[in-house]
Amino acid sequence: MAYNMKFKKCVTKLIAIMVMVFLATSIILPSISFASLKPKKKIIKTAAQIKKAKAKAKKKKEQAKKQALKKLEEKQKRLFADLAKITIEYNQAYTELYQLERQSDVNKKKLDITAIELDIKQENLNKRAVALYTSQEDFLLADMILNIVDFDQLVSELKFLRLIALQDADLVKDTKDLKKKVANRQHSLDTVKNQKFEVFKNVEQKADAIRRNLESQKLVSALLSKDFWLLQKREANIGKYNISLVFPVQGPHSYSDDWGEPRGDIPGGQHQGNDIFALTGTPVVAVTDGILTKVSYEETGLGGIRFWLMGKDGVHYYFAHLSRIAPGYKAGQVVHAGQVIGYVGNTGDARTTPPHLHFEMHPGDGSPINPYLFLRAADIY
Repeated sequence: MAYNMKFKKCVTKLIAIMVMVFLATSIILPSISFASLKPKKKIIKTAAQIKKAKAKAKKKKEQAKKQALKKLEEKQKRLFADLAKITIEYNQAYTELYQLERQSDVNKKKLDITAIELDIKQENLNKRAVALYTSQEDFLLADMILNIVDFDQLVSELKFLRLIALQDADLVKDTKDLKKKVANRQHSLDTVKNQKFEVFKNVEQKADAIRRNLESQKLVSALLSKDFWLLQKREANIGKYNISLVFPVQGPHSYSDDWGEPRGDIPGGQHQGNDIFALTGTPVVAVTDGILTKVSYEETGLGGIRFWLMGKDGVHYYFAHLSRIAPGYKAGQVVHAGQVIGYVGNTGDARTTPPHLHFEMHPGDGSPINPYLFLRAADIY
C-alpha cells in the first residue's frame, strides 16, 4: 500500500516535469534567437575583390588630395592678388611720406628765415625804443618849434617829424606781421609733422602686411609641393626691345610699376627701376646669360650689397639691396640664366623698407629704361 502511494507520487512528478518541458519547447524557446550564439562565418575575399577595394580607397584619397590642392591654389591666387594691391598701396604711402618729408624741410627753412627776419626787426624796434627814451627828443622838438621863422620852415619840419613817425609805425607793423608769420609757419610745420606720423604708421603697416603675405605664400607653396616660380625664359617684345628674360626673384614676390616715383636720395630724384618685394634670403638669379661686371660683397653706397650683369643681349642689369652674394662670384665671371647669384635683402639706403630687390635695365650700358613690362612678361605667375 505504502509502495503504491510512492509510485503514484513519482508518476505525478514525472508528468508535471514533462508538461513543463513541453511548454518550454513549444512556447518560450522559439521566441529566443540563437543566431548570435552561432559562430560567424569567415568572409573570404577574392584577389579581384581586394584589388577593387584598394583601387576605390586610392581613388577616394586622390580626390581628397585634389580638393585640398584646389583649395590651396585658390588661396595662393587670393594671396597674390592681395599682395599686388598691398604693394601698390605701400609704394603710394612711401611716396606720400617722401613728399611730406620734403614739404617739412621746406617749411622748416621758411620758418628759420622768417624767425631771423623777426629777430632783426625786433632788435631794431628795441633800439628805437631805447633811443626814444634816452635822446630827450621832447626838448629837441620844443627847440625846433621855437626856432621856426617862417611858414615854409614849419611845413618842412612837420614833414620830417611825420616821416619819423611813419618809419616807427612801419617798424612796429612789420614786427607784428613777422610774429604772425612765424606762428603760421610753425603751425604748418606741426601739421606736416602730424601727417608724416600718420603716413609713417601706414607705411609700417603695409610693410608688415607684405611680409605676412609673403610668409603665407611660402607656406602654401611648400604645402602644394610644386614650384610656381619655375625658372624659364620668356620673350618680351616691347617697343624697339626684344629681350628674353628669366624672372630675377626665385620665390614668392610682389612688385608694381614704381618707375619714376620721387626719391630724394638718388641722382635725378626719381626711381630708376622696379622694387621686387620678397622675404629676406629669397634667391636672386641671373636673368640671362652674360658676364658679371661688378660684384660688391660689402654693404656700401646706396645699393648696399649688389652686382651688375652684362647680358649677351647687350643690356646691363643692376641688382641692389641684397642680403648677401653667393660665395665664389667675382667680376668677369660668366653666368647663365637662372643661376643663383645672391639673395634678397634691404642693405644700403633700403634699411627702413621691407626686403626687396631693386632691379634696373640699361640697354647698351646707357640710360635706364622702365623694366616693369619686361618683368611682367617674364613672371610666370
